[in-house]
Amino acid sequence: MKKAFLVDPGKIVIRRDAPFPAPFLKVQACGICQTDRKGFRTPPSSMELPRILGHEVSGILCRDFPELNFSQGDRVVLWPALCCGRCHFCLSGRENLCLEITLFGCHLDGGFGAEIGLPSPFLNQLIFCPVPESLDFVQASLAEPLGCVLHALGMAGHRPRSLLILGAGLMGRLAGRAARVLWPKCKVYLHDLDERRLVNCRNEGGTDSLRSADLVFLAASSREAFYTGLRHLEPGGLMILFSGFSKQEREVFFDHNLLHRQEQRLAGAYGCCPADMRQALDLMASGAVEVNDLVTQTIGLKQVEDELQRQQTPNDYKTVIIDFA
Repeated sequence: MKKAFLVDPGKIVIRRDAPFPAPFLKVQACGICQTDRKGFRTPPSSMELPRILGHEVSGILCRDFPELNFSQGDRVVLWPALCCGRCHFCLSGRENLCLEITLFGCHLDGGFGAEIGLPSPFLNQLIFCPVPESLDFVQASLAEPLGCVLHALGMAGHRPRSLLILGAGLMGRLAGRAARVLWPKCKVYLHDLDERRLVNCRNEGGTDSLRSADLVFLAASSREAFYTGLRHLEPGGLMILFSGFSKQEREVFFDHNLLHRQEQRLAGAYGCCPADMRQALDLMASGAVEVNDLVTQTIGLKQVEDELQRQQTPNDYKTVIIDFA
């Protein structure tokens, strides 16, 4: 079965993988994430090459998992990590913070290939979510990004009166759609510096003017966006730090006394838990959160390197691999 191996920074080689380890999932669709694009250009120090990228995976099980109540042929999405199941984070439903977590597409070979396999000792650590019949595999592959958004919004801990989303890319638009379902009475403002992205999301609250809000969702990877969010955070409000910053911008500076006196809070949000992905699948299956229009294009495995090298435009949202021949 063909797989796309990252062999050097910026270099993909497609080849047939050795039969070991035995596959557990036949991949039907795998989304390309910004994490994949960054890893392609600059692999993190924890990634050993060659490596198969990809963690937004939907597919068909190649074997039975009776202990998980899954059978060969079941349609599933893969929670994109292995966790220990023993630490206090795993036992409290915060598997994304597991002390021994290993990630598909980084520490483990991911979904940029026809199949995914693992050595037998690790199979009992896999976590799957069933794909509802009303969803196709491309839609199901968005369970992970939507799950990440739901995980972050869940940190609000209350029903906000207003929400300002900074960044109208894929994750910002998903956040706006999810927020309208979770909090129907909440005023949702979606802002971006690029006029083309604002045009694409006018009906989702996009506006040229910034509005102060008691919940700010940072879906833009820049220090300036962070400062903009702080300036528009109401007293007693929460800003969710959803997007990571580059090494050049990751240090930020702010007035501690301002947060102190206004009782404002900052909260990091990282990844998602299996429960978030199950909620995402339910919301998509019910039609409450529409994702079809956010899939910009579907491609084949042979096009992966060109796609990862391509300069994205403001009209790019999600590219999904569906042809693994």
